[in-house]
Amino acid sequence: MNSEQNELKKSYEDSPYLSYCYQESSLERARFLAALYGLSGLEKSPLKVLELGCASGGNIIPMAYRNPRDHFCGIDLSPNQITEAEKLVSRLELSNISFYAESFESDIFAEKKFDYIIAHGLFSWIPKEAQETLLSKICSWLSPSGVAYVSFNSYPGWHLRQMVREMLRSHLDPCLSASDAHSHALRFLGSILEGTPLRESGFSTVIKEIRDDIQLSDPTHFVHDYLEVFNNPVSILEFGEALSRHSLLYFADSHLTHIDGIGLPQAVSQAVLSLCKNDLVKREQYFDYFTCRPFHAAFITHASAPLRETLTEESFPENTKILSRVRISGEPGGKLERIDSGQIVEISNPFAIEALSYLGSRHPNLVSVEELTGECGGDTPENRRKVIGFLLHVFPRRLVELFVGFEQIRLLEPDDAIHLDSLVSHYADRQVVIPNAYHQSVTIDPASRDLIRILAQEGSLKEALSKLREIYRGDQTITALLSKAGFLHDCSRHFSQNALSFELVTSKSSQDH
Repeated sequence: MNSEQNELKKSYEDSPYLSYCYQESSLERARFLAALYGLSGLEKSPLKVLELGCASGGNIIPMAYRNPRDHFCGIDLSPNQITEAEKLVSRLELSNISFYAESFESDIFAEKKFDYIIAHGLFSWIPKEAQETLLSKICSWLSPSGVAYVSFNSYPGWHLRQMVREMLRSHLDPCLSASDAHSHALRFLGSILEGTPLRESGFSTVIKEIRDDIQLSDPTHFVHDYLEVFNNPVSILEFGEALSRHSLLYFADSHLTHIDGIGLPQAVSQAVLSLCKNDLVKREQYFDYFTCRPFHAAFITHASAPLRETLTEESFPENTKILSRVRISGEPGGKLERIDSGQIVEISNPFAIEALSYLGSRHPNLVSVEELTGECGGDTPENRRKVIGFLLHVFPRRLVELFVGFEQIRLLEPDDAIHLDSLVSHYADRQVVIPNAYHQSVTIDPASRDLIRILAQEGSLKEALSKLREIYRGDQTITALLSKAGFLHDCSRHFSQNALSFELVTSKSSQDH
């Protein structure tokens, strides 16, 4: 192990990275994009999935848990984090996943091939020479029609963050814990905002936006994002050039942002699309210039793969399922509310309002393209084309999620005899961000966390809420909330809408309760 690897290893041993699941890298997202672009590598079963830089398995273990027929493997330089991952695998009794405390630069897999390779939060945090090695290994380990996900900090957006990173690295004591470094950084950036003569200057705006991002981040994420020895962002053009050196090809952003330039005036988007034709990397770079984008979640494949260059109605996967991320807000006009944040989204197109309103009413259930087509104008070829065009328009705006090969989520009823699954129980015992059934990271409040602990034991939701009232007997605010008429129904919807997985014990057991 060279000195650079030793330095990286020590950093992640001293401050383990809090490991979440990232929906952008989910197997379901990869299946959808692969099918959309005509790649067949993820249609077979079982699949072989590899995550490079897997930390303690927060991203890949939920995938293995939800996809028991597929085989998963994770490697990370930190033995401590691998040990934590193996403990969870043992607790969950998973037999379809293995971990290795190794560098991706080793020859650990020799001639093995993987259908899907994930490298989240790795590419930018290694030396430039190692970036080339990483892409070389992906090319070597990726099956002929397989896909890989590689996320990275990108220019021009990270030029601004590099400025803040340099300020923080010079100001903060490197011996501080992650939590102390996080709080000291926020105070330091706050003092810069207070001391800036022109409060409304562009400099203040940049500092405030980055400070707000840091404030929302976990301390371990902040330390490794901003204070790590290595942080080497690249432009999407540079990334594309690096891919070509290793016979790889960029074909999509995780949310298809290259399709139409989100948030830009239509004339600007059309000009970029006309200028770049079918050059996706060049198109992304121009959109990055306009939006100052700091991060990419890229899907890549072999340069020789039979990739579909133009998206049409026929290229849209037949078994695509739709999950709404918005619902009717209750306000007049075309206003919808984001389910995860409560942010109001204004929609003017009547067809989009109708479609999103219907999808929101069905949340958290998935809706097929056929069902949505039938509800919004009738199941005709012309209307199907309209629905698919609508989906390709709203998916990059994160108003819907699109899945291939996903099961429905059953709504909880108060008298159901249930057993919350062991994956959710494990994470709820340890952190406030837990993986749900759609591979999203969901933040839960303390009362919900206690309720999850109770539901880890077999029983009904009604019984669990009775126990929760006992726990919070002295808290008048929560007691009043628990006693509110309709709370039981609201709570069942809350757990269903967050797609927290549970097992129904038996219908007879439900009746007994």
